[in-house]
Amino acid sequence: VLEPGATGGGLSSDLKLLCSPAASGRGVDFRWSRDLGGVGVLSVSDLSGARLRMMDLPAGSSHASWDGRDDEGMLVSQGTYVARLIGPAGTGVCPAVVR
Repeated sequence: VLEPGATGGGLSSDLKLLCSPAASGRGVDFRWSRDLGGVGVLSVSDLSGARLRMMDLPAGSSHASWDGRDDEGMLVSQGTYVARLIGPAGTGVCPAVVR
């Protein structure tokens, strides 16, 4: 399993990660530009770098949703967070805004 923040040998940062407000009105929807090349990890951290949520992504996935909850199931405050996508084919980062 790849850990957020790990760069590992050969990982490039060419996965374009797009973040947009979730259609449900709370949380964030994520899409990325190409195949992850295997299983991946999507993590959400606050601006200080503290990880709030980590989601395992199956191989072949092209999108994910975050409901605005941390790993303990608690709703996070409104604000801007950092989403990081890590897969064998590369990494991507984008700001995730919770309203």
